[in-house]
Amino acid sequence: MKEFAFKVYVAWRDAKSRSQPRLRWLPWVISTAAIGYVVWRLVSEDSISWTELWPPSGSSLLFLGITLLLLPLNWGLEAEKWRLLVLKWYPSISRKQALQAVLCGLATGIFTPNRVGEYPGRIMTLPPGNRWEAATSMFFDRLIQMIITLWLGIAALLLVQAHLPEAWLSPVKAWLPCIMALCVMVPIAALIFLPRIASFVPGQTIGDRVRQAMVAVTPSLALTLLMLSCLRNAVFSLQYLLLLYAAGLSVHWQLAIPLIWVIFFAKSIVPYWTFTELGIRESIAIAVLSLVGVSAATAFSATFILYLINLVIPALVGLRWVHRISW
Repeated sequence: MKEFAFKVYVAWRDAKSRSQPRLRWLPWVISTAAIGYVVWRLVSEDSISWTELWPPSGSSLLFLGITLLLLPLNWGLEAEKWRLLVLKWYPSISRKQALQAVLCGLATGIFTPNRVGEYPGRIMTLPPGNRWEAATSMFFDRLIQMIITLWLGIAALLLVQAHLPEAWLSPVKAWLPCIMALCVMVPIAALIFLPRIASFVPGQTIGDRVRQAMVAVTPSLALTLLMLSCLRNAVFSLQYLLLLYAAGLSVHWQLAIPLIWVIFFAKSIVPYWTFTELGIRESIAIAVLSLVGVSAATAFSATFILYLINLVIPALVGLRWVHRISW
């Protein structure tokens, strides 16, 4: 059975390598279309000015300052999750080292599709010996964070159905039950069957190590990671809300928060290269927030500044530790 699984893996790898050049242009096409949509929406609005992109007021600066103060909390929570995940394999890791690894991963991931470069950037800061276990643990962390994004996105779609246009509402009603079922069943199935799937990983030693890392994620650890992930989601959702208010949002927060979750949900299912994420992220925000009368300028400025604060600034800080990576 393992020999058959290995042949399937090799066939899949070869097929992926053959198809990759033909699909390499796809993220750029998506991004170009998204940037075109953003420019069209900004230009089509009458009498737009730079003051609309960022209103010069004391409240705007206050909201921006609070958003910046939340930045260490945002990535501090991510660092704590990473520390807890690798603590079994690297018991001497400190919170400072965990934060350095997370920032280093951001610096290397910003150049790669869907930020997959965060994996080697973060893992290679660890001493050799248990890196396969750390990589598997990071996969679990990403899975849990994705589960929260999907579940909150589904809940948000249910909450904002009354604000969706008919062109959006019909597909949502038709596919929402299926999406909800998948969002519940797939994570549960993954947590149950991933340890068994690990037995088919090519290489006896690597397969055993991956399987051991999966088993090491106990229910109590998974629950802790789930709570930390929920808290982190709340932090960057609050950051986004503050920036929207700083940019001139007039919608009540009880409606704005579900719309933010819909934006995160939509962005999570669109493939992108990190540099091309710019247009995709802003176009989704403009399309969603326009449903409640938010201007394109407000949606664009808040979304772009959130990207600068939460990704670009930490990635620049993380460059300081990239030279410490031991390949």
